[in-house]
Amino acid sequence: MPKDLPGLYWDEARNRYFPISSRPKTQTSHQTSSISSSGPSAGPSGSAAAPNTRDSARRSKTKHPCVVPSHVALSYHERARHQHDAVSSKIAASFKAEYSPVRSIGKITTLASSVSSDGFTSYFVGDTSGWLYKSTGNGEDSDADADELAWAAEFNLRPSSEISSISTSGQRCVATCSGTTARIAVINDAQTTLFSVNGIHDAWASFLSDRSLVIGAEKKAVYIPDIDIGPPMTVMDTQSDIFSVFMQESQIYTGARNGDIMRFDVRTEKRDGQKIFSGRFGPAPTSSKHAQPHLFKNRIARPRSSVVHLGIIREWQMLVSHMDGELGTYDLRFLRETNPVQMFTGHVNSLTRQLGIAVDPCENLLFAAGEDRRIRAWSITTGELLQAPISLPASSGSGIPAETPLLERIFEEPVAALKVSETRGRLYLWATAPRGLHKYTLDEY
Repeated sequence: MPKDLPGLYWDEARNRYFPISSRPKTQTSHQTSSISSSGPSAGPSGSAAAPNTRDSARRSKTKHPCVVPSHVALSYHERARHQHDAVSSKIAASFKAEYSPVRSIGKITTLASSVSSDGFTSYFVGDTSGWLYKSTGNGEDSDADADELAWAAEFNLRPSSEISSISTSGQRCVATCSGTTARIAVINDAQTTLFSVNGIHDAWASFLSDRSLVIGAEKKAVYIPDIDIGPPMTVMDTQSDIFSVFMQESQIYTGARNGDIMRFDVRTEKRDGQKIFSGRFGPAPTSSKHAQPHLFKNRIARPRSSVVHLGIIREWQMLVSHMDGELGTYDLRFLRETNPVQMFTGHVNSLTRQLGIAVDPCENLLFAAGEDRRIRAWSITTGELLQAPISLPASSGSGIPAETPLLERIFEEPVAALKVSETRGRLYLWATAPRGLHKYTLDEY
């Protein structure tokens, strides 16, 4: 046993004395004595060495990944990892769901939300018949039950043409539809403006940043600096249909049917885009004797695949989803580098353009819907695929699960759109259904 020294206490984990005034509040004298007596002697006069801090932390992980004894001192990165694991475990076990039916004419294909100037949260969905539907929540209490949302048809952009995209920024909402002439609806609080863009066919995607709008269309991208004013606009030639767009400050990024990713700068008069990450479909280099093969493991000879989703997370990572199921992030600081920063394996897609993809507000978790009618989630930090718990909540008597966890559920059809929202510290995942919306509470189980 270590000797009792006046004014000092013995810290078993760090194997040394400290002033009593610096003792952690969670570590009382009773805890200190019980720790010293329960394990091998670890004081200066003991016969055995004190357990290593990292070994203790490692053993605690095997017991439960989210529980760390108070006497174990962890680094900042270790604490952050434990906290991340705890959040991931809770989300993987989420099963609490609500359903909001929408009396739509066609199947629902798109989903978005915006907050009006008076604090009301509005939800928008579009269907395959050209109709846009809107529902308003209960003011500041935007986490109202999904079945309390009252949906109403706002307008029809074009009969028998699906709403191809909905994007929001602040109080504004923009909806587009496919067709021989692109049609756009701009909603700003209670005011709605409809206009057509001549010469632009099949508006597949859109991205709204404040009042600036980017549209992905047939073999071109269109930039409208101020949608409150409307055209004039800038047309950027891409030689291939644009299925996904994103805008960050003055930079516009486009994802094309032929697999190209291009970047345009709206500050310059030159409208020729720069192809980035252009070697993603090329074979791995083998000629250099200094090349490390494992660095090129993702650069294999494979056919080109359409880019169906683009997004920027953590300021410098581009999230890219291809129609062949490849899902990963690339480093925007090195535009010639073709090896992904992170790959998210397990995503299922082979030919579907519209499958929901969403990232949580803290950019720690990625959700993606697959062609197999399931939703999967990954840690953006580690790339690990989250798994639902083995033990499911069972109904009384029958032994059959009362509710299926989100990550184990097989939906009626592939989920066309996903959205993660946060209200008062709670996370919610919204998923489209053919005639309604599913709302999952992600931080309860």
